[in-house]
Amino acid sequence: MSGIRALNKALTNIDVQLPPKQYIKNILEVTCDNLDYLFGTVIEINEKSEAHMIASHNLPENYPEIVNKVKAPILSGPAGEAFETCKIVVLHDPFSDPRLAPWNNLRVVTGIIEIMVWVPLFKNGKVFGICVLYGEKERDTTQDELSSLEQIGVMMSIAIASNKYLHQLNKKTQELQESRDELEIRVKERTAELSNTNTELQLFKDLINQSNDAIFVADPKTSRFLEINDKTCTVLRLAREEILNIGVTDLEMFKDNFSWKDHVKEVKERGSLILEREFKKKDHPVATVEINMKYLVHENKEYMIAIVRNITERKNAERILQEEKKFSASLIQNCAIPAFAVDSQHKIIHWNKACEGLTGIEAENMIGTSDYGNVFHGCKRPCIVDCVIDGNFDELSKYYTKYGKSIYSPDGLYAEDWIQNIGGKKRYLIFDATPIKNNKGELIAVVQTLQDMTQLKQDEEVLTKYTEELQHSNELKNLFGDVLHHDLLNPAGIIKGYTEILLNAEKDQKKVQALKVIERNTGKLINLVETASKLAKLESVDDIEFHKTNLCNILKATIDDFEPELNKKQITIEFTQKNNCFVNVNPLVKEVFVNLLSNAIKYGGDKNKIIVNASDTEEDWTVTVTDFGIGIPDEDKPHLFERFKRMDKLGIKGMGLGLAIVKRIVDLHGGRVGVEDNPKGQGSVFWVTLKKT
Repeated sequence: MSGIRALNKALTNIDVQLPPKQYIKNILEVTCDNLDYLFGTVIEINEKSEAHMIASHNLPENYPEIVNKVKAPILSGPAGEAFETCKIVVLHDPFSDPRLAPWNNLRVVTGIIEIMVWVPLFKNGKVFGICVLYGEKERDTTQDELSSLEQIGVMMSIAIASNKYLHQLNKKTQELQESRDELEIRVKERTAELSNTNTELQLFKDLINQSNDAIFVADPKTSRFLEINDKTCTVLRLAREEILNIGVTDLEMFKDNFSWKDHVKEVKERGSLILEREFKKKDHPVATVEINMKYLVHENKEYMIAIVRNITERKNAERILQEEKKFSASLIQNCAIPAFAVDSQHKIIHWNKACEGLTGIEAENMIGTSDYGNVFHGCKRPCIVDCVIDGNFDELSKYYTKYGKSIYSPDGLYAEDWIQNIGGKKRYLIFDATPIKNNKGELIAVVQTLQDMTQLKQDEEVLTKYTEELQHSNELKNLFGDVLHHDLLNPAGIIKGYTEILLNAEKDQKKVQALKVIERNTGKLINLVETASKLAKLESVDDIEFHKTNLCNILKATIDDFEPELNKKQITIEFTQKNNCFVNVNPLVKEVFVNLLSNAIKYGGDKNKIIVNASDTEEDWTVTVTDFGIGIPDEDKPHLFERFKRMDKLGIKGMGLGLAIVKRIVDLHGGRVGVEDNPKGQGSVFWVTLKKT
């Protein structure tokens, strides 16, 4: 079976884009190599039963010569059986078969052949070839091998059929190319004949008849038409013969608004003349035409050549463009934001009303000048419009403290600064310069806007000062917290120490009970001070360092720390150790699980259980701590992680800072924390998410 699997894999690796014969040869090669055949051939058989070898592998020397000498038809042997039955024929000790007697001479070159296989190649039930395989080792032919050989026969059949189709296609393509070449020769010959016929006339007609303009030649003296193009006939709506029998001045459209005699005189003096006239043809709207007249003398004869072009659409487009320019100018002029426009020569072309109001300078005093530097900076110096026009962005750093690319235009610039005197006041302005380009990408103007941000800047400076003061207050608060922490803990520690000494020495039970109360409350005070101090420090921190850590190791260490308390309260804990729970965390994160596990022990009840689990949730690790205690009411859950928002449970009291610390630490890690009801019964599930490494 290993040979069959290797064969199937090798077959799938053969490039189906190979030429058909090469594709067949590759199939034959991998078949012989993987099924342990010595050599093989692929033979195509035509309708006359004539054989033609199209592929072979590892053929012995002189094999083709000996085969060609055999007189018997190829289909007289086992090949004929395969050909007629369309089934694979396998012979063991093949040369003992009398049907192969005519091919016995092959033994001289093939040596000992113990097995031969004939695989028919057919399509639509018609066999057109045989694949013959020769093996030197005697063996059984399995059904899997026969199935593979059938598959090989199908693949070769398809390739041979494709080869025939490609051969026919190439032949037809060659015939088509030959016909095309012959046609091209005939076309070239005919074209040459036509090009030599009446060249001057053909050239003239090609020039004028392909034009979209009306072109005519007229007698300067009589205005009579001498030659016209097809467009002239279309425009005048007259036949060629009619036009050639009249003069230019006979046309209605040239009578009222056109003086032939005067124009001819002017053309003779100047050599040429371009006119624009409006004409009204019957049942047609008014058309604007451009008449380009040229005076010419040829062989002592005078000619007037005229080109009449309908420029109505162009004039309409120009009118629309002018209207758009007026509209654009109106937008700038009436814009509520101060703005002005400068052309590519640094001359002001627009100075809007808002700009007049801001600067106190009227537009008529600015249009056509380059004096904007004096207006904004009190001296003649470059502004950002100049940097955009000249492409010299490095100049910005010399004049502005804050500048950069415009957020509104990829080719624009912006800058902002205090300006000492604008309209009689010190102002903080933001300048934004945007280039205007034509359809060729050429700069034609730059529009600069000016936003008065004085009030916002002043507010920003006040806010900055307030922030600095707040930062100072925060530092004082931290200092106070440190002093409070130190001054409270020292006396509390002394009280706790002396209480422990007195407890060891005192025998009076009433005094012992009183000392235990003192010891317990002193411990609570110490815990409160340490917890409050820890929360204060955490809230003053924004960034902490992270290290790659195995989260499960942290959980295991936390559980081990609580082992005495768990044993004391007879609480069982379930935790499945995982090998790889890597997260980027700070050592502070252990405090999260210490707090959650401590709460679960306090509120879960004696002789109960706690479940700790770490689960993979795509981008995070989610840790859950599940207890089976009294649970948390829904109305209390949203406030559970706030400072001093602690629920009173089972007589266990505190200040409610633990879960606030948990939330702050989780926030610093970019994670999330929450609480849900225990889905398995009474109690709560606290969960924390931390990002994977």
